This record gives sequence, structure tokens and C-alpha cells, in this order.
Amino acid sequence: MDFKTYLPSNILTKVDRTSMANSIEVRVPFLDHRLVQNWIGHASNENIKGSKSKLLLRKIAKNLLPHKILHKSKKSFTSPMDEWFRMMPPEKVRDIVDIDTLSKAGMFNTDHIENLITLHLKGKNNLGMSLWSIAVFARFLKKANAKN
Repeated sequence: MDFKTYLPSNILTKVDRTSMANSIEVRVPFLDHRLVQNWIGHASNENIKGSKSKLLLRKIAKNLLPHKILHKSKKSFTSPMDEWFRMMPPEKVRDIVDIDTLSKAGMFNTDHIENLITLHLKGKNNLGMSLWSIAVFARFLKKANAKN
């Protein structure tokens, strides 16, 4: 079902458009029809053993790729938010997160948010995406309150 609905009309289209719009090279699932036909009938335990995954793909590619490439660990794309927030002066981070707006809303523990900012800026935790989410919500609250 995924091959006929979810992948073509959702995931593949969105990944293709957003990656091209942002000049990012993206790998989509291996969808060559011969690969899918050979793969689809196998049980999950033939493809995953412990923490090792993609066993069938590795088996197929064994004679095509060097051992070094075939067994290379996965690297993910991460958001640069952690670094961006750490490059800013603490006052700027607090301004972006907008503690005042959050405090006025009365639904946040702003002392805890201040602590998150401190932990992040000291490098104790990578909380850039959390801080960004809080900042976006604060911006939403500010705009919503301005309309009322």
C-alpha cells in the first residue's frame, strides 16, 4: 500500500521538492523495482540482527561496494540550532526565546526555561531545537495576543 499511496503522493514528493528548493542532496529509499521485488517477501528478522540493519541490501551490494563503504556507520543530518544559539550573546538568546511573553502567558515555568538556556550556553546539553521550539511558540503567543 505504501508503494502506491504514501510514498509517491507524500514522502517522495515532499523530500524531492524541499531538497531541491534548498540545494540539498537527499537519498530516497531504494525503489528500483527489481530490488523491491526481491526484498519484499523477506521477513524482518532476515534484514535486522541486533543493531545491524539493512542486511539484505548489504548482501546485494557486497560485490559492488568496498567493505569500508558497506560497513560505514550512519551519519545523520543535524540542525545547526545548537551552534547558532551558542554563537549568540546570552541576552540575544533570551530575547529570541522571549521569556517576557512566556511569563505573561502564565503557563510556563520560566525559571526552568532560563535554566535550559544556561545549560545550553554552557555546553552541558544540546537544547537548540528545544529553545527554537519555545521561541516559535512565544512568537505565536505574541502575535495571537496582538490580535486580541
